[in-house]
Amino acid sequence: MTDLNTRTTRLQRRLQSISAVAGYLKKIDQRFFWYRLAAFLGAWVLAILTRFLFSGAAWIWVLAGMFVVFLVVVHFHRRLDRQRQHYQNAQEWMTQQVARAKLDWERLPELSAQHVNPGHPFMNDLNLVGERSLLQLVDTCATRGGQERLHAWFLQPDLNYDSITQRQSW
Repeated sequence: MTDLNTRTTRLQRRLQSISAVAGYLKKIDQRFFWYRLAAFLGAWVLAILTRFLFSGAAWIWVLAGMFVVFLVVVHFHRRLDRQRQHYQNAQEWMTQQVARAKLDWERLPELSAQHVNPGHPFMNDLNLVGERSLLQLVDTCATRGGQERLHAWFLQPDLNYDSITQRQSW
């Protein structure tokens, strides 16, 4: 196997394991909806039953206790949601990396529209920007400013050796 095939295979295995964990967390997340609903409705049912079966303010204590149970369930559900979102983001990123390794253009994210000069001397010859371009293949920027900077570096490269080495040391 070539080095690229080995890396692609590793990425795919990692993607499968991340997808499995994301699927498992999604199942648990769906169960937490029912836990929250049961805690909420249980609080009211127990409070009403306590109100009619016992005298005094015992129903208020039951309602307060069940409210605390509900808040604990909500707390753990939110933690689970953050973890699930983390794995979904990792799954999307890993899918894009596998697509980059395989040159699967349909799975790569679309580039945002950038202003290009049609008279640029080598932009079209080298397929630097646009659909199915080198920029689309290497652009993993998370922000619009980062995409614009990368776009500028592709079309207006700084050929000064010192500035290139300084930029690469960031």
